[in-house]
Amino acid sequence: MNKTSLLCIAFLTLICSANAAVLRINPNGSAPYATITDAYDAAASGDTIVIAPGTYLENIVSTKRLRVIGAGWDNTRIRNWYFQNASTGSSLEGVKVSTTGTVAPLVSYNSDSVTIKRCYLQSNYQTYFWARSSGSGNWITFEDCVMISNQNSGSNDGFNFNQDSCVIRNCYVQGWQGSSTNQNVFINDPAFLSVTNCVFTNWSQLLNTTGTYGFYFANNIVYDWNNGATFGTYSPTATFEYNASSVITPPGTDAALLTMNPFTNYDETANFQDDTTDLHLTPQSGLVDAGVPSLLDRDASRSDLGVYGGPYEFVDNGAPDYPFVISVVAPSAIISGDSLTINTIGRVGPRY
Repeated sequence: MNKTSLLCIAFLTLICSANAAVLRINPNGSAPYATITDAYDAAASGDTIVIAPGTYLENIVSTKRLRVIGAGWDNTRIRNWYFQNASTGSSLEGVKVSTTGTVAPLVSYNSDSVTIKRCYLQSNYQTYFWARSSGSGNWITFEDCVMISNQNSGSNDGFNFNQDSCVIRNCYVQGWQGSSTNQNVFINDPAFLSVTNCVFTNWSQLLNTTGTYGFYFANNIVYDWNNGATFGTYSPTATFEYNASSVITPPGTDAALLTMNPFTNYDETANFQDDTTDLHLTPQSGLVDAGVPSLLDRDASRSDLGVYGGPYEFVDNGAPDYPFVISVVAPSAIISGDSLTINTIGRVGPRY
């Protein structure tokens, strides 16, 4: 490719970037839009929607390619998000998605190349964390997410694939706390599956999948099994390495059998608690600097197992890589002529 062609491509990229809009939402009236629906209706494919702290009880069916950013899953809560096929290439970041009724937090209608980043997905009924309503053979990526199942009936599975490719890294994935003999994290027929530096708790079986597919499972911890303990059925060509589990030794190479709670603060009865659970590893766990040797932590040391290990460690509270003002504190009244002091608290997560 010659220099002229490269300059033309760069110029067109700048034009496309310049045309993309950032639409801001705040229900207090300080932003152009008060609801997600209002901002979505005004947005065009390629735009970014920024959602201020608050609870938004809206079900969004997206037919646009959008980047949607909340202030972190401890501050911004939405109900459901449906990705239609025209929303291919979209991303959702820094929100808590808590469902009501019989729908999954995230639903795909043949949308491709969707990224879910630093989100908290709470499934409250007989549904998956991510459900496919139509189509097959798409890519979905989960990064730095918390996924909690509060399902109280049915199969209680996590992800149902139809020849889909899925990458999950640095995520915490919890099954239903009740007794169930039919809990699988992954079911049916993925085309490709990569799972690294994740923590799984409260599951009876990890996989119930069919066929031969690319599968890489490394630097993960499976702990606090629920009514059973098996890695299940998976591709005969799967690669398991440097994983740890309680009750049973993981398949593959360099596997560790846990004989103690490896986490700084994890209650096996209460399970994940938003304000108190700490999934950092204890020095006694034997899992620090014990991961894949070629995979380094951010401090350039050998990778740890679990969500805080590897080059993209878990981001607490889903703080997005976009700056937000979390709170504004001002006196309720002042004497005329006095100065007005306003204090603000903001944050921005790491950019990776």
